[in-house]
Amino acid sequence: MAPTDATAVGALAGSLPRRQVTVLRAESLVNDGTALVIYGLAVGLTVGEEHLALPHVGVLFLLAYGGGAAVGVAVAWVNMNLRRRLEDPLLGNLVMILAPFTAYLLAELIHASGVLAVVVSGLIMAQVAPTLIRAEHRRQALSF
Repeated sequence: MAPTDATAVGALAGSLPRRQVTVLRAESLVNDGTALVIYGLAVGLTVGEEHLALPHVGVLFLLAYGGGAAVGVAVAWVNMNLRRRLEDPLLGNLVMILAPFTAYLLAELIHASGVLAVVVSGLIMAQVAPTLIRAEHRRQALSF
């Protein structure tokens, strides 16, 4: 058994409700984020930058998960406020394209998990987007 792949979940879950598909995709991406955090710790141990002590490893995981989630929530909040105020579909879609990169880079800047920041931001936006984003913005985004 292996963790689910987000692409396979999306392709096979066409008959499931949108919220369940979102949860399944998020679970897959959180698994990927966990693997990257463990890999980063393993590389740090191998090259001698990290040491293997339970409190230290706990702090690293807390920073990776807590920091990544906090950055994701912050980026989603800014994204929601910008998308709510922007009238121009081109600017709204520019914000949509830049949001995951912003979440990833901000999280990496504080040594948190960029993957988890993007996942949290994306999950929040996936839930609020249908009520928040105007039709002309969605139409242009789908064409893009």
